[in-house]
Amino acid sequence: FSPAVRGTQVQVNPPPPPPRVWTGQLPAYYGRGTACTQANANLIAIAMWDVGANDAQVLRMLKIISRESGCDSSAFNGNRRTGDDSWGFCQINSLAGFFSSGGILEGYNRWAFAGDPRSNAKACAKLYSVCGFGPWNYGNYYCRRP
Repeated sequence: FSPAVRGTQVQVNPPPPPPRVWTGQLPAYYGRGTACTQANANLIAIAMWDVGANDAQVLRMLKIISRESGCDSSAFNGNRRTGDDSWGFCQINSLAGFFSSGGILEGYNRWAFAGDPRSNAKACAKLYSVCGFGPWNYGNYYCRRP
């Protein structure tokens, strides 16, 4: 900080930073469902950037989300025969213990993901920040960076 000098122009109220938006690829969807909307891609990108991900990692997460849920924050797979109790964008399996007391996502409410896609995106990013992309491997429901 330096003092103002008479005769020089100072900016008292700087403009707000530009909104953060995902300007990269919107991956195609797989199977039934829809591709990510720009709004959901923005939520997911912002959550990922907030945990230190770069654009390549954001794109990889968008591809995973497209594959897992069709980019639908209300997606649910409760097929216990296949070992599923999976919720939201990333189809985070609650049987893996991520939402339980002491779990990585203990403070997140998987039942609210449908109505709160921002929280859903943050949960995906939180799990990524601790585990990398490891939890998305079939049968690999423990947390270990690959």
